Amino acid sequence: MRYHRKREARVFVICTSAVSLVAGQTDTQVSKGFSVDQSGTPSQTLSCQDEQVAAEKGFCWGVTDHGGECSGLNFQGVTGVFSTGSAFLALNKASGKGFCWGSAINGGDCGHMDFHGVTDVSSTGSAFLALNKVRGKGLCWGDAIYGGECAHLDFTGVSDVYSTDFAFLALDKVSGKGFCWGSADVGGDCSKLDFAGITEIYSTNFAFMALDKVNGKGFCWGVANNGGECSHLDFKGVTDVYSTNFAFFALKRSTGTGFCWGYAKYGGDCANVPFQGVTEVYSTGSSFMALNKASGKGTCWGVPDDGGECGHLDLSGVTDVYSTNFAFLALKKASGKALCWGGAENGGECSHLDFQGVTDVYSTGFAFLALKKEIGKGFCWGSTDLGGDCSHTNFLGIHGVYSTYYSAFLAMSCACRDSFQFSREQGLCAAAPCHVLNSNQLPGRACACDNSFEGSIIWNKANHTGVCTPAPCHVPNSNLKPGVACACNRWYYGTVIWHGRQSTGVCNSLVFNVGLPVLAIAQVVTLLVLAYLRHRRKRLAAFKAECED
Repeated sequence: MRYHRKREARVFVICTSAVSLVAGQTDTQVSKGFSVDQSGTPSQTLSCQDEQVAAEKGFCWGVTDHGGECSGLNFQGVTGVFSTGSAFLALNKASGKGFCWGSAINGGDCGHMDFHGVTDVSSTGSAFLALNKVRGKGLCWGDAIYGGECAHLDFTGVSDVYSTDFAFLALDKVSGKGFCWGSADVGGDCSKLDFAGITEIYSTNFAFMALDKVNGKGFCWGVANNGGECSHLDFKGVTDVYSTNFAFFALKRSTGTGFCWGYAKYGGDCANVPFQGVTEVYSTGSSFMALNKASGKGTCWGVPDDGGECGHLDLSGVTDVYSTNFAFLALKKASGKALCWGGAENGGECSHLDFQGVTDVYSTGFAFLALKKEIGKGFCWGSTDLGGDCSHTNFLGIHGVYSTYYSAFLAMSCACRDSFQFSREQGLCAAAPCHVLNSNQLPGRACACDNSFEGSIIWNKANHTGVCTPAPCHVPNSNLKPGVACACNRWYYGTVIWHGRQSTGVCNSLVFNVGLPVLAIAQVVTLLVLAYLRHRRKRLAAFKAECED
């Protein structure tokens, strides 16, 4: 029951707010036990990790020292939550701060870490990696043997990070180079491997698989009988790769064929399984399920008691499939019915439960949570001590869930960030309208005082306060009046231009700019007139003299 593209940090949280979501939406699912679509991409909607949403409060249940106790923690401003098998990390990217809880040796102690600039977080079962892609630096903590030590590594150019339960792989897809650390025998040694042309990376708990889809080539490393040996296999035409904890399954959709390798008992043997028409594939820790939604038929293989037997089930109308480490849940949302099979004590028995109105399902490795968002109710089943008891939890307004892989849930109340409000039409937090007088009236953070005005607009949730007053004008030779009243003084000409609260422009003197050429022309005309008058006086004087003679 492992993700089948880039292996994300196995995280899992409940986010609540005063707003409710549009019916039918599902939350981002990035931990073991979640269903994925046929490409392996988790579905996504509004969650506590959306940029417009901020966490406010959190509560936990499950095994106390594995993350199931968080009553003393402050979740204000948390933007992302991640986990190892038994510890959580809550991160506030904006402030560069974070805190951890759960098993200290497995990543639950990060009080000494500086998270400024962190862009990505990944995890093994026992260690975290916080990566700053911009600076090419990484921080690791948790069990050093299983990936918790990386101070000697250079992450410059790293584009993607993947993991088994015991080792990391950092890959630069542009240069085709990669490096591994953690337990060498379980995927932590890839020093002799060439990643040029690799398009996809997959993993079991104990091995990696690198695939070049273009050329139909692949290679594996790690524990050989858990998927780490595949040199004998032909990957031409492979479109998808899936895994349990111990085995891989490669599917060729165009031909409706597939093949498996790894631990045969735990899903590594599918020689007699038909794959024609398969639309989706799911897994528990030791079993696969291949589903044809159109025909409502499914095929399972692996450990029968852990979900590897489903021939007796009617899967027509199934809309979603989820899993714990030992059991499957097939949900029929339209009819409000569900089927569970596998280990009864770990989620494989749900015949007594009412799934009418269930919008989302989440899991740890040993228990399920079904959520009815429209009415703010939820119920859990499976191992009581490992997350299967949520009878005392208030799910009103919840719209997202995270967990550690093994045994703990975290529920976080969330709300739209300052300057945002929930839009039922869009199903997400949208920029709130701004009506401050003399502002530009743009929504959210884009709202500011209009040109020729100054002041501050302060947001508290979707509410705003603030005053925009005329800005002072400092253009020389202007009347220095504030705002749009500012203009050039008398006997000056020009334009005052506003850029926000800053005034620019030039006020030119009529006398010393436009005036001088006019005066020069007037002076010339005056001289000509005077010369003409002198000439006329002389002629008149000569004419009188002639007359007297």
